[in-house]
Amino acid sequence: MAVRVVTGIHLEGKRAILAVEPMYEESAATYTKVFDQLKERGLENVWLVVSDAHKGLVKAAREAFLGCSWQRCKVHFMRNILAHVSGKNKKSFAAKLKQIWLQPDYESAQKYANTFMNDHEVQYPQAISLLEEGLEESLQFFSFQEIDARKISSTNLLERLISYLHNTSPDC
Repeated sequence: MAVRVVTGIHLEGKRAILAVEPMYEESAATYTKVFDQLKERGLENVWLVVSDAHKGLVKAAREAFLGCSWQRCKVHFMRNILAHVSGKNKKSFAAKLKQIWLQPDYESAQKYANTFMNDHEVQYPQAISLLEEGLEESLQFFSFQEIDARKISSTNLLERLISYLHNTSPDC
């Protein structure tokens, strides 16, 4: 059994844990249920949902929070892309790939990404195809300049929290 953890970030940049629940299956229905429960508890004005690209989660978020944007976690996305890069070149490719999300603004990120894709499309067509498909979804954080990009461009906070809990729990 997995545990679903939902966090939120206020405009001031403060983080809050909104839900911690067991998850028997990962589906649109289970995510819809947790989002509905959060709304019943008073959650409103959701502008951005950040997650991996699980289709059920994305579908539930878009239906539960009409008009909100969805940010594909850049770390999960990079892992998906790097799965199509040979081991000997993975480190240098990853370092250059990461620069897309470190650009100062959306336009610079798009420009860098286009150059990067042109430079690598022959050698790594599957990786570049995946990048091209999901790039826009991974750049949504640039639309929320009032919040620190490091807090909304990935789900790393959750990854670190789960890792910490796993490594410190006597039952694990």
